[in-house]
Parts: sequence; C-alpha cells; structure tokens
Amino acid sequence: MRKILLICSLLICILTLALTGCSATSGTISIAATDLINQTIENRIDVSSIIAGGEMKIVDKPSKFSLSTKIEMIAEDPYNLRIKATKLADEIVAFDMLMQGERVAFYVPLRNVLYTGDVSNLSSGGVNFSPKAIINRILHANRDLLNKRWRVLGRNSAGLMNENLVLEELHKNGAPFVKIYVDGMRRVLHKVEHFNKAGKLYFIEEYSKFEQEMTGDTTFAGREIGSGRYFPMQFVLDWPDKKRSVKITLRRYRSNVSQDELDELWVIDDLDMDSVQQRSLAQVDVEGDEAYK
Repeated sequence: MRKILLICSLLICILTLALTGCSATSGTISIAATDLINQTIENRIDVSSIIAGGEMKIVDKPSKFSLSTKIEMIAEDPYNLRIKATKLADEIVAFDMLMQGERVAFYVPLRNVLYTGDVSNLSSGGVNFSPKAIINRILHANRDLLNKRWRVLGRNSAGLMNENLVLEELHKNGAPFVKIYVDGMRRVLHKVEHFNKAGKLYFIEEYSKFEQEMTGDTTFAGREIGSGRYFPMQFVLDWPDKKRSVKITLRRYRSNVSQDELDELWVIDDLDMDSVQQRSLAQVDVEGDEAYK
C-alpha cells in the first residue's frame, strides 16, 4: 500500500513539473522571440528623408471631425515635416503645414490665414495629429522594442518563424508595457499597442502594405532581387482614449533625398504676406469634409 502511495505521489510530482514546464514554454519565449523581434526591427527600412505622395484621413470623434485628403509630404530627420493636403481632385488646398524643429507654420488658403507657433500649440489648437509621431513612424523602425523580454499571447500556426505572433512585453505590475503583432514568416511588425502604468491602452501604431527593398540585381528571368527588408506604405496612428486617429497611405515615395533638393521644398506656396491674416497656432481651425461638399 505504501509503495502504491509512493508511486502515485511521484507520478503527481512528475505531472506537476511537466505541466509547469509546458506552461512556462507556451507563456514565455526568451532567446528565440528576442532574435525574431530584433530581426523584425532590422528588416524595417530606415531612411533619413522621404518625399512621398498619397492620402491621409484624420478622424476625431468627440468633435465630429473628419478630413480625407490627398497629400504631398516631405519628412526629414530630425524634425522637419511638410504636408500639403488637397481636396476635390487637387483643386482646393485644405492646408499646407510646415514644421522645422519646434516651429510650425500652418496655412489655410480657404480662409487666407497663416497660423504660426510651436509644436506644443498644435494640440491646444485642436490639430488632430502629432507631426513628430508621423516623422518618427514613417522614417524609422521602432528600436525601443529591441532586446526586451516577451511573453507569447497567441499564434496562428506551429513554429516560431512561420506564423503570426502576438507578444506582450514582460513587465512588473504598475509599469507601462507594449503588446506587438508580428508576421514571423516575413519578419515584419504589423502593430504595436502601448499601455500605461494602469494597464490602459492609450496609443496604437499599425503598419501594412509592405514593399520589399530591391537590390538592383536580377535573376536569369530578369526579375529584380529583393533584399528581405521592407517598407510599410500604410501607417495608422490611433489614440483610442481620445477617439482620434490618423491614417496615411503612400502611393509613391523616394527616400534619402539630396539636401539640395530638400532645401528648396521648405517654402509654403503662393503665400502673400501682405494680404494673409496671421494668427497664433493655438487658434488653428481646419475645415472638415463637410465644408467641401
């Protein structure tokens, strides 16, 4: 009887250890996940400047504001950005915004008003996007994700490198953390969710429509060879607590543009300083989609 009890006790201990080990393996991946995330960040093409064209949609639900425009955009390290937004087949310029460092000029031709001030004045004036966030997310990979420790929350298929993974940063209670969504096959980052110390989701960045960088070499069939590095053509910045989002879809772009070419683009077009009304950036007011119907 004692032997039977002893054997049962040993089996229970072994089963407990096995279950604990399985739980740790499925809940936490250290070296393999770290390598995957590091490679994913390295696969994202970093650029110092970009000239691009596409569309932008700004939504702010509390103020019932929505604006969809075509855009011409120039972004340059560290904090230079120009966005010229047009409506109705480019016939009307909704706004022309120029930011160099902390200084911002925001021209609304429909009202012939030029707003000027610092970047910090934009939020108080109700402009529903962050120029610095746009620059950082478009030009650079999120290197803050490198060398963190991760816990796997979900997966779509077996095998770390051949699936879509959802990972959460290992963190102590009461500390901010991020949750990320990764394509393990192509090693590209699809989404980053940012949580504050209270565990509340406050910022989401999403990337899609990836284009592969080409090396310039070709195969025997004449096809250009990809480098394995990717650039996202669509960016979504979402502030869920504010019910505010910015979506930018690029249709074309040129990166690492020469300084001589960039220097000529930091001027707002058709701006007559003798007739324009000048106001503080904190008073900025932009017409939404309803004004163009």
